[in-house]
Amino acid sequence: MAGLLPLGCQQIKELVGLEEKTEEVAPTDTETKDAAVPETKAPEKPPVIAHEELPAVPETAQPVDDLFQLIPDGESGAYAVVRHPEAFMDYFSEGIKLYEKPIARLAAAATENPMTAGEAGKATGGFAEGREKYEKFAATVAETGLDLSRGLVVASPKGKDSDAVIMFVAKEPDALKNLLIAMEADDAEKTVCKAYSDVGYMGCADSQKALDAFKPGGDAAKHREAAEASLPGVNLDEANVIAHIQDESDGPIYLAISTPPGTQVIHVSLPNKDAEMKQAKEIFKTGSHAMLRYAQPGTGFFWFNVDMNAVKASDPQFASAPPPVDSVVNSMTGEIFIGGSSDPAGLQVQVGLTDAAPIAGVIELALAGGKELVPKSIPDIPGSKIVFEGKEIDGGSGKTKALHLNVSGIPEADAIAHMTKMDLDAWFYAHGDAATLAIGVNADNVGKLHGIVGAGASETTLVTLPKSLRDSLAKDEVNAIIHVPVDTLQGPQLRKLIDAGMKKFEMAKPELAHSILDLFAPFSSTTMWITESDEHMVVHFALRGIGNTSSDEGKEALAATVAVLGGAARESTFAALVEKYPASPYTAAYMARGGVNSDGMLAGSAIGLTAAAVAVAVPLAFGMRNEELITDLGITIEKKPEPKPVKKTTPKPKATDDKKATDTKAADDKKATDTKTDKTEEDKKAADAKAEPKKAKLIKLGG
Repeated sequence: MAGLLPLGCQQIKELVGLEEKTEEVAPTDTETKDAAVPETKAPEKPPVIAHEELPAVPETAQPVDDLFQLIPDGESGAYAVVRHPEAFMDYFSEGIKLYEKPIARLAAAATENPMTAGEAGKATGGFAEGREKYEKFAATVAETGLDLSRGLVVASPKGKDSDAVIMFVAKEPDALKNLLIAMEADDAEKTVCKAYSDVGYMGCADSQKALDAFKPGGDAAKHREAAEASLPGVNLDEANVIAHIQDESDGPIYLAISTPPGTQVIHVSLPNKDAEMKQAKEIFKTGSHAMLRYAQPGTGFFWFNVDMNAVKASDPQFASAPPPVDSVVNSMTGEIFIGGSSDPAGLQVQVGLTDAAPIAGVIELALAGGKELVPKSIPDIPGSKIVFEGKEIDGGSGKTKALHLNVSGIPEADAIAHMTKMDLDAWFYAHGDAATLAIGVNADNVGKLHGIVGAGASETTLVTLPKSLRDSLAKDEVNAIIHVPVDTLQGPQLRKLIDAGMKKFEMAKPELAHSILDLFAPFSSTTMWITESDEHMVVHFALRGIGNTSSDEGKEALAATVAVLGGAARESTFAALVEKYPASPYTAAYMARGGVNSDGMLAGSAIGLTAAAVAVAVPLAFGMRNEELITDLGITIEKKPEPKPVKKTTPKPKATDDKKATDTKAADDKKATDTKTDKTEEDKKAADAKAEPKKAKLIKLGG
């Protein structure tokens, strides 16, 4: 059930006011008789909702320093403080509501599939057991009088389980023990508890010895300073959980968990004495993140920045690359972006450069050798065609020559192209401060990608990322990011492709695939990034839900998700949210789920594109191809007009032209002579015909 954490809620004021309404005055009977139909005004569109950041923890959460004061001093100690435990209970509560129908659908689909029939009972049984335990836990917390609003602290002066004490506030010391017994925890009956009246908290431990030895009341400032130094990129006052363990061999490890509405972020410091961690810290670097300008809202990407001198030092072969590759290596800044693109639809690799000129030599070299190596068609696929060429492109920021590869003549590719707006094209070029490999972008749209400029991610992209990541980017603390949106798994494009692609796949029916994808419906994206300071590196992992219970928009998004899981139309349900919240950090998510102007998002989301490819490729690999795939998808493929062949004219020698002129003149003279001769003969025949009657008359007279 830990996966349900991103659905937590916290208190916040209503973000926006309601749309103004105008009153209509009903006409009298005399006014309506023989009256023309009045003009009706089009309904006003809701105002654009400005984004307002929700607080990471509610104002009522216990302050960090108040809980740090309960931790005994000691370098070898370990601790964990929880400021707002109720958030995790809210996660479970909302998760149960969201997963009830998907689990039932999965069980039904699994029962109908021979390969998964035995797993159906496990899914429903496990879910029912988890719900029962949560309901029992929530009821027992209320019965025992535990006051979770005051937070929890688990501390061990020596870093061992045997001396660990759990600090809490309740009506009586045995409240926690009674909870553990009710939940049938191991050795719950052996738990001992007491009140620490000097600090206003109670404590429980495995032994009386541990309770008596525990002395709350440490130096809060010292604990804060150590945690902040080890967790660069983490605001402790925005964290819900802060923990520390001491590893003598590799150094201290700190952990923090942030629970802003609808999101969970885990921050883990990497041990600074570990040899591999030291090497990684030398290779990765912070600073410029210009290539993030290619990140678009709703698309996935992997970005990192490395020290090229450190890379060369660690890999001699890379440092001694042959010409012209060596010039390319020397011009690389170390910044690399690999991600999707929704407009234009495709996949892209961007490599930061100090000089784009060396790429031109690589392109010419590839053209010279590639034309002989690249086949003209794909073996065993009749009608396929491959074109490999050099082509000039223009994105508005200057023209540049690109290496271009195009594949055509594959029916399945036509279907995927229609659904994803991706074509079987690949481009490689360089311009300005980046070398680009673009896949799936056709000749009409590659200029859009080429024309993107900027020093970093746009504001519309940044707002879709976790706040702590945005803060660290502003401070140049980040050296790597992986962002994976999963909203396209709930979109109509992918679901239609699954129905058509798996239509004849006997090993698994489309319904099973749909039920599995429904399990991801509560989630919108996952993000991982690394921050660093002079001595430490921290890995951050965020899981973002589709809604929350702290704002009107969040509640509506959760309600829409539940409705779709219950059978409501995806398109209209989420289109309403797009219209109402057109400037929200979640707008791209709503568009992907509702298929609203989201043709390129399936391509931009790596996981969505992968699922689409699997839905078509797996049945094809097993010989269960759907020959009517394009028809089932309702796609009409318009054939592109074939270019008319241009007849080539070869210039002829001058002597040939002179001979032709002489022959032509002789033919004309002969024709004129023949015409004259023919006319003379015709005149002679006419004279003879005229003289014939006279001749006959003379013969008669003489006879």
